[in-house]
Amino acid sequence: YKTKGILHSLMCALLNIDQKALIVYGDVFFDHIVIERLIDSPEDITIVVDANYNLKHRVPGKTAELVVGSVKPQRLRRSIHNNTLLTVKNIGPSVKPDEAEYEFSGIMLLSKKGVKIFKDIYRESKRRYGKKLFNGDRVFDKSFASSLLQEIINRGHPVHYLEVNSGWMEIHSI
Repeated sequence: YKTKGILHSLMCALLNIDQKALIVYGDVFFDHIVIERLIDSPEDITIVVDANYNLKHRVPGKTAELVVGSVKPQRLRRSIHNNTLLTVKNIGPSVKPDEAEYEFSGIMLLSKKGVKIFKDIYRESKRRYGKKLFNGDRVFDKSFASSLLQEIINRGHPVHYLEVNSGWMEIHSI
């Protein structure tokens, strides 16, 4: 983890996993309601995205994992989102901040088939990209999980998202 990116660490964790997997980045707190909504997803790959993404709230020096979805979010101060899952169009550090509609929370659910897709495309991408830039982000070994999610989309597999506007928080510093 000291010399490689979060995607590499995630793949170490998934090495012996071949069943449904809930993945949560280590610097994320979340409300159980978010997970309860996510765990019911019938899709192979489902991520949690925050509809409150705003350019003004970016943390200086931190690369945001941004998302463009199939539907524009409702920017309401208070809203209840239904459990309809929509599809991601673009995700990752290569999404331009002024085009982003959501922020990836670092929470995702992979079905058994989703785990296989994730691992297969990771292995193929590692062979293909090696030390090259991966989805315009960084070299493959130092890339984000969202860069692999974009590769999955590029290869024709849908990535679905569950929209929230609260219920999670990322720790940025001590």
